[in-house]
Amino acid sequence: MEFRELQFVLTISKELSFSRAAKKLFVSQPTLSLTVAKLEQEIGYKLFDRTSTRLKLTEKGKLFAKKAESVLEIKNRTDREIQSMAMSSRDSIHFGISDLFSGILLPRVLSAFYALNPSSRVIIHNETSSVLETMLLSDELDLALVVKAEGVPNLRYQEVFSEQILLAVSQENQVIEQAENLGGKFPYLAPKLLGQQKYLLSPVGMRSRSSAEAFFAAEGITPFISAITASVDTQNRLASYNHGVAFIPYSFVKSVHLPPNPLYFKTADSLANWTVAIAKRESPGSVNKLTAAFESMLTSVVSERLS
Repeated sequence: MEFRELQFVLTISKELSFSRAAKKLFVSQPTLSLTVAKLEQEIGYKLFDRTSTRLKLTEKGKLFAKKAESVLEIKNRTDREIQSMAMSSRDSIHFGISDLFSGILLPRVLSAFYALNPSSRVIIHNETSSVLETMLLSDELDLALVVKAEGVPNLRYQEVFSEQILLAVSQENQVIEQAENLGGKFPYLAPKLLGQQKYLLSPVGMRSRSSAEAFFAAEGITPFISAITASVDTQNRLASYNHGVAFIPYSFVKSVHLPPNPLYFKTADSLANWTVAIAKRESPGSVNKLTAAFESMLTSVVSERLS
């Protein structure tokens, strides 16, 4: 009996369909059916009742599927622990960060870190915050810098700064004539002026898209979406050429030097700031000293980002 066979049975028991299970497992239905038939012959009893109109587990099949799930969970947990041991034993760190913060923060972080740890290496994984959280849970990362949403169970977050989100608007867009100067670095555009604007948004599932959708809902705006891109730089450039307005983090605004640039505006508090945090597993076991040193350096650099 193989782990693969246990996974086959477990997937069929959840789908209650050989065809749907085969699609999920990326195998042909004949292969799946033959594998289960051979397993049933090996163990000496039927796992599935194929005589009724709807596929269902036999009583023995229910017990088998329950035990199979336990065995597979033990295997997966053991694999993760072994992978974690391997990660902690080598002189490297797996660090996750978005493309946005990668270019802005990593040059300073790595310069400071390598000055004290010249023989170490940092393996950088550029993904969205939700993907990075999943990678942390599966022990693929030691640390990640994420935009925190609700928070994920079994992860610990250390909030390091609040990221202001601004509206990027072309200098050719007539709406800027109605902006108000309420004090502070950026003028203010009231949400009531934004209903007829075109918007440049991130793909669904990204934290920046969720933030924009929460703003639209709070302000009663049904947005006309002119373009969708995961790149903040692309959104900013498109906004500068008046292809729409974009939601741009302040960290990026500080780093932009290539003209032409759009103008940047504050708007209602319903466009919430991002909470940027260092995330790691809740109980990773013994903490790699190198990881702890990198975390300390990262905390120091991002805490000074506004200086």
